[in-house]
Amino acid sequence: MTLQDASDIAQVISAVAVVVSLIYVALEIRHNSYELRISTQQAQADAATGYLIPLGLDPMLEQIVGRFAGGAMTPVDDLRMSLICNGVFAQFQAGWEAARMEQRVLRPWWTYQERALISWVRSPLVQLWWSRDRLLFADGFRDLVDGKLAAVLAETPPPAAAPTPPQGQTTASSAST
Repeated sequence: MTLQDASDIAQVISAVAVVVSLIYVALEIRHNSYELRISTQQAQADAATGYLIPLGLDPMLEQIVGRFAGGAMTPVDDLRMSLICNGVFAQFQAGWEAARMEQRVLRPWWTYQERALISWVRSPLVQLWWSRDRLLFADGFRDLVDGKLAAVLAETPPPAAAPTPPQGQTTASSAST
C-alpha cells in the first residue's frame, strides 16, 4: 500500500465521519427544538395557572363583577378589570402565536386555550373591555377574538319576554291604570 492509497482511504473515512457528524448534529438540533417547544408549552400552562387560580379565588373580583352588573363600577374597578383582561388576553395571544408557529406540538394546548377564550368573551364585562382595548393586540389575534365574539353574540338567545297574564286577569300595574 502506497502513501497515496493510505491518503485516499483516510479521505473516504474522513468524508464518512463528516456525514455521520452532520446527521448526529441534525438529530440533536431536532431533539433540542422539540424539548424547547415542550418547555414553552409548559411555561405557558404554568403562567396561566399562576394567575388564573388566584384570580378566581379573589373576593375582590366577585365584588367588581357585582358592581358591573349593577352599573356601579368605580374607576378603580374599571382599571383592575382592564389589567386582568389585558393579562389574560396577552396569554391567549401568546398561545395563539405559539400554536401558529408550531401547529403539530402546540395545537392541543391552543385548543384548550381557545375554549377558555370563548368562555371569557361570553362575559358582558369582557365584551365591554374588548370593545375598548382590542387595538392593543395583534391584527390576526384581534380577528380571531372578533370572530369568537360574533359567534357568541349570535348564539346568545334574546332576553325572555315578561310573562303575560292569562285572559281575564290583570297585572298590578294594569289594574292601577
